Amino acid sequence: MRDVITVEISVVGETLSVDMHPDPHLEEIAALVAVEEYGNHDFLSRYCADGKLRLGVGGGPFDEHPDASTGEGRKKGCCLTLVAEALDLLKKAPWWRQMVAFCNFAETGKQLVDKKREATEARHPFDLYSLTRLLFRWRRHLASNGGGSFTDEMQQKVIEHLKNMIRMFVWDQEVFHAAARLIRERGFRSTIEGPGGKQLALVTVEVPETEGHNWHVNNAARAWFKADVIVQKDPSGHVHVFTNNKAGLNLDDLAQALNVAEQAAEGEAHCSNWAELRQEGCPYEGGRWFYARPYGQLHNGTEHFEYQPTFLTLELIVSLIKLALDTGRFARESCRQGICRSRGCDLYPWGLQRCRRVRYEQKKKQEKQGR
Repeated sequence: MRDVITVEISVVGETLSVDMHPDPHLEEIAALVAVEEYGNHDFLSRYCADGKLRLGVGGGPFDEHPDASTGEGRKKGCCLTLVAEALDLLKKAPWWRQMVAFCNFAETGKQLVDKKREATEARHPFDLYSLTRLLFRWRRHLASNGGGSFTDEMQQKVIEHLKNMIRMFVWDQEVFHAAARLIRERGFRSTIEGPGGKQLALVTVEVPETEGHNWHVNNAARAWFKADVIVQKDPSGHVHVFTNNKAGLNLDDLAQALNVAEQAAEGEAHCSNWAELRQEGCPYEGGRWFYARPYGQLHNGTEHFEYQPTFLTLELIVSLIKLALDTGRFARESCRQGICRSRGCDLYPWGLQRCRRVRYEQKKKQEKQGR
């Protein structure tokens, strides 16, 4: 196997030859993408004066390896961290931070962010670093079994495929970065009562027309505000309710209450069965809410199912969240004493589990007394 493979990329309209070692690691391919997207004429004149860029080879500024003969001169970090520093990448595009941190950890075992290992820096069999190496091995294996060799052209096809995967990951991180900005600027945090009197962090955010739907809003709210419950209203009028799985919240009552309120606002009773209104998915044809019970989420429209925007105001939805999650909340003190007024109570139409439990125990007691 040769020591170097040469690929070509375009930087600010100029074709640039790049030397890399065969079967390059994720860090070199990510560095290739970073130079393509953020390289400029100053970068080319400083690091590619002879018309060639060397990534991880040649002993240049982006080769972190020690000298082959003396063992000296190893640079701190990896190829991508060296390129990122030269490009001032994390200032220009801070959403590259996780990719840079992950590649550095995969190559050196050292964290860039904090002492506690982040998920993006913890290697496992299915991470992007391992998949990169596996893809080269797999293609080489196929070529060998076919009686041929793994040519430069084949390598370049694999590299192009991996470059697209890296772009996709970084793009997703850019979306998260936008969500974090949205949460910081427009998110409203409040504290509500949860089951057993537990204090829950509720974050609401209305996404402006200029933003559109952002699927990372709930992740950003949990990261920025340590939110237990997140309510996101999109410009389209669709609303999403997320919960932090660590909070262990049951949204059955909320799913039921939203469907009851939605029918009342629509002026048409499609379904009155409480058990059906709290079931996973959409409880009736023409419904506007999808209950993703395993994930603790309620969606008025998803990426997979299109629903009409809710009739309910954000204020009403938040009030129903407070009602559903505060399991110690009753209409009057007599409820706690096991006396239910049924249809004469303001809470009866919602069919809350705590209220139904009171009625069940009350009925059992009455039956026992009637014997």
